Amino acid sequence: MGKRVLKGERNQVTVKVDVVITGDYGETENIPIELTFVKVHEVDRIMDLFAFRGDDEVSTEDSDSAKKEVLTIIKDYLTGWNVTCADGEPVPCSGEDIEEVMNHREYRDAIIGGFQQVQLGYNSYKAKN
Repeated sequence: MGKRVLKGERNQVTVKVDVVITGDYGETENIPIELTFVKVHEVDRIMDLFAFRGDDEVSTEDSDSAKKEVLTIIKDYLTGWNVTCADGEPVPCSGEDIEEVMNHREYRDAIIGGFQQVQLGYNSYKAKN
């Protein structure tokens, strides 16, 4: 069977996630963002990548390779967001900008979590975490 979008199914899904920024003395600030992803049809392969946690047994080369592959997947499937700079200027959702934002751990964690919500479904994602 091809990659059909069935009745009631959506090919793109928008999720709301919080970017959790930890500040001085452990205080946290939640920055809500919306992310729009295309649903992926080969979910098992992609979810294996996101199970990667950088264990001590994984070589640096494997770690760098996995990080690059995760970034490539996010760039391929993230189609929109409402991320802004500190001055309120919107950050375009394009390849270079996605790569720059993914260099910030808190945003990367939120984006990967949003991607997992879309691909696994919200209830499955919450049960997994």
